[in-house]
Amino acid sequence: MKQFSNRGSFLLIIALVLLVISGILVISSRFNNQEAAKSPNASSSSTPSSSSAFSPTPTPTPSSTVTPQNTVKAWDIFQEYLAGIKAHDLDRMNKIVYEKIDPNVYCKDMGLGKDACLSMIWSVVDVMSKDAEKQKEGDFINVSEDKNQIIMATNIFPDGDKRYTKNHIYFVKSLEGNTLVLGYGTSSWGFSGDELIAATKDSDGDDLPDRDEKCVYGDKEQYNKPYCTKTNPNSKDTDGDGWWDSIEESAKTNPNSSQSHPF
Repeated sequence: MKQFSNRGSFLLIIALVLLVISGILVISSRFNNQEAAKSPNASSSSTPSSSSAFSPTPTPTPSSTVTPQNTVKAWDIFQEYLAGIKAHDLDRMNKIVYEKIDPNVYCKDMGLGKDACLSMIWSVVDVMSKDAEKQKEGDFINVSEDKNQIIMATNIFPDGDKRYTKNHIYFVKSLEGNTLVLGYGTSSWGFSGDELIAATKDSDGDDLPDRDEKCVYGDKEQYNKPYCTKTNPNSKDTDGDGWWDSIEESAKTNPNSSQSHPF
């Protein structure tokens, strides 16, 4: 896909393009940026870097982790998606993503011709895909899958001084049985120790930390309501419609309504 969820209306053209592709390339925990702002020693980043300083921290383990038969297939689909971006082949990319990009729609109100609009789209997508291209399949050791969706995630790893990061790839399965890329992104925390343990606790294994699902910082302060949708931290599928809360958040459907889901 969450530090990567960019919601709302953007007036600038470049911001509009970012909004168009945010659902494809960007996923993460909902409120890492807010937590970073509230913690005096916290900061956030979506660009992993190496670090020799590491104090072990527990990594949340999905409650129903499985090793699916088509994990390799999902990874191959993700690589094909990145190859489509690298080749600037919109048709190739659109075949395997959940949220299609139609320049005729997205360029309509931008005062740009199709070629100029596509050029802008690719310039933004290229930048956002650089980190994704560096990822290795073997690092995504936490895999959850069922008939509707797949989540592949790394362990939390050190990413600079007192910074820890986790990368995620989300997939959804269409009614025709096709596996589609929903998004790639990272979650970063600018603190360690007990604070990191509390921030990353994920009781239901849906790839959303408990405090994000409860809309609280620490255990007391409520997040700004427009930026938070409460979900059940003890159920990975709050509304029981077969789609996990994190997947619905990334797909921009309502995790609290069984009538709203990706497919």
